[in-house]
Amino acid sequence: MINVNLKKAELSDKRTLGNLLQFYIYDFTEFLDFDLNDEGLYKAYMVDDYFISPEKSAFLVRIEGKLAGFVLVSDETILSENQGGKCIKEFFVTRRYRRQGVGKQVASMTWDLYPGKWEMKVEPTNKPAQRFWEIAIRDYPNKQEFRKQECDINGWNGIVFSLIAYRE
Repeated sequence: MINVNLKKAELSDKRTLGNLLQFYIYDFTEFLDFDLNDEGLYKAYMVDDYFISPEKSAFLVRIEGKLAGFVLVSDETILSENQGGKCIKEFFVTRRYRRQGVGKQVASMTWDLYPGKWEMKVEPTNKPAQRFWEIAIRDYPNKQEFRKQECDINGWNGIVFSLIAYRE
């Protein structure tokens, strides 16, 4: 089994997270129209809140000690039935570690951190992410409930996955 570590990011990790987000955004250009700026970078994703707001948390993923991705978690859910829960706002595992069970393990580790209601929003055109969340949630043993629904609510037009995680 691969040694996966999920560690809460510290302020000193802010630049590292920003760098990883460039790869994440690059991956998203397959589904959304993002352009590079004149410096060859994508528009910066605002990560400051993930280091100062108690409602948001950033986590770095390491595989065998090597940086391999991140998870951004927030209290900002869009479905009323998930109010008071958590949302995986952004989720990224580098290509080298995909299709090896790492993403499922990271998702499970994240849900285990905060038992309760969870949401994951997915762009409707991002079919690989939809398949990933369906499988990750299906295989997650500590869930009470699972829903996948198409939504056009609160400015979000896409797929929302929901689950309730519990601790054994």
